[in-house]
Amino acid sequence: MNVLRFETYDETIQVDIQAVIKLWQASAPGAAKYLNRLRRKAKEDKDNNLLGFVYFHYADLYYYREPNYDLFKKNIANAIRTLMRSEDTELLARSYNFVGFDAVNHGSYDVAYNYYMTCLKIAEEVPDSLPVGIARANLGQMFNELGSYDLARHYARRGISIIKKHPEDGKYLRNLINMHFQDGMISLAMNRFHDVEKTRETIIRLMKKFEASDEGLLEIPLAFINVRVALGHGNTIEANRYMDDLVDALVNEPSLFDAIDDVFTFLHYLIAQRQLDFASRVIKAISKKIDECDITNIKLLFIDILISYFEAKDNPRQVTRLLHEQHALSRKLRADQKAVYRFSIDLIRIISDIQEEQEKIRKENEALQVQAQTDALTGVPNRHAMNKELVAAFERAYQNRTILGVEILDIDSFKEYNDTYGHRMGDVCLEIIAKELMRLAKDKHVFCARYGGDEFVIIYEGLSEIEIHKKAQLLSEKIFARKIQHENNKIAPYVTISQGICFGVPKNKNKLWDFLENADAALYAIKKGAGRKEDSGIRMLQIPESFS
Repeated sequence: MNVLRFETYDETIQVDIQAVIKLWQASAPGAAKYLNRLRRKAKEDKDNNLLGFVYFHYADLYYYREPNYDLFKKNIANAIRTLMRSEDTELLARSYNFVGFDAVNHGSYDVAYNYYMTCLKIAEEVPDSLPVGIARANLGQMFNELGSYDLARHYARRGISIIKKHPEDGKYLRNLINMHFQDGMISLAMNRFHDVEKTRETIIRLMKKFEASDEGLLEIPLAFINVRVALGHGNTIEANRYMDDLVDALVNEPSLFDAIDDVFTFLHYLIAQRQLDFASRVIKAISKKIDECDITNIKLLFIDILISYFEAKDNPRQVTRLLHEQHALSRKLRADQKAVYRFSIDLIRIISDIQEEQEKIRKENEALQVQAQTDALTGVPNRHAMNKELVAAFERAYQNRTILGVEILDIDSFKEYNDTYGHRMGDVCLEIIAKELMRLAKDKHVFCARYGGDEFVIIYEGLSEIEIHKKAQLLSEKIFARKIQHENNKIAPYVTISQGICFGVPKNKNKLWDFLENADAALYAIKKGAGRKEDSGIRMLQIPESFS
């Protein structure tokens, strides 16, 4: 996959880029001032690579550290729009991961699935790339929430195996530990407690190995598993100690978006196990952050948990109050989900417009390329195209040990034809010859091109000496059969051609152009000869052994 090459920028820009990356990796605030400078520079230089980087990190900023959902949507849409026009396919894939994750938070799983699949498609050329690993891990988390545990396990474990291959990534530790935690949560849901113990040991080992003092969020998944394992063993004292760690981590973590689904799953577990004191401590630790969140689905999920909690506490008054709040939030959720779908449709429209634009550019480029390699008068490939094809054909013949034939032909007494009938009729004559060559070139073994003036080149691949001669003879006969009047032709009263052919199996990679030179020599030998008939203007030379 293509990525933004920071080293190509001047030192000032590199400093700002590295500052943004460092803050992003540490999930720390303060990136805005660097992003503002980078955006101005990217717009001045019309640099889509840098601008896509800026928009992506603006979206991250407004989603996690300075929550503003409207600004998030605006910037992630700009990121996708810009990155589609850039060379940075890795960041484009990450952007689709991002909007998929957001769609899950809004309860729009179908939208999320499509975004994750788009990410995988963009990254399919590098199946073990980091965006692929993260997308698969996110799919595992999504299917876990939906209760499809086998699928969840499949995607989560594939995600882990890919993420392990990318220790160079700035969020390697966070991603890897979170993925192992997801795998542990799936194991818990499947009652595979032995696997949970193994996951716990892996997470502890990773945290010791990396000494992630600045990765507070990583303490949360470990505390979840520790509490559940301790409770499973009936060790309340140990569970209390781990609860202290968990509550501290929840209070001190500036953003819970990465872990909110896991927090809710844990709360459901505590309430189901009648661990209401533990549940109360978690609820108090996250209530303020939930109140500040502007994603309705998260608030609604939290209300569901609170209803379950107060039902377990036998507090109907609180349940009634929460049911009213739940009803209002449910109505808002429907409106929010419509907004998510509108946003998704807007993205689809943006993507469609850009794809249409890129397809138009592609066709224009193809047309220009064809034009650049096509002879303007006759419409057959030109000398430039012939050179490329000859190199490719020689390489194939050399590798496959097959016969290569190269023919140069010209129109007999063509100067006299122009002198007699005029250059306009000379052009018409060339066009007629070219039409016969195009018919010949419909054979997959044959390539024809205009070499210059009245000379044309034919390349024969994978044909025997006899087959090459037969096709050359047929071409000569077809042109003669046209009966193009030529009263000053010394051979016949009609237009005729002379054909010099060199053929053989290439044995020396350095002798490519000897085929062309020997074909030219064969043509010259015909021209030196006198008194030939119209059907004997073909001379074939086998490439000399010293040349082949």
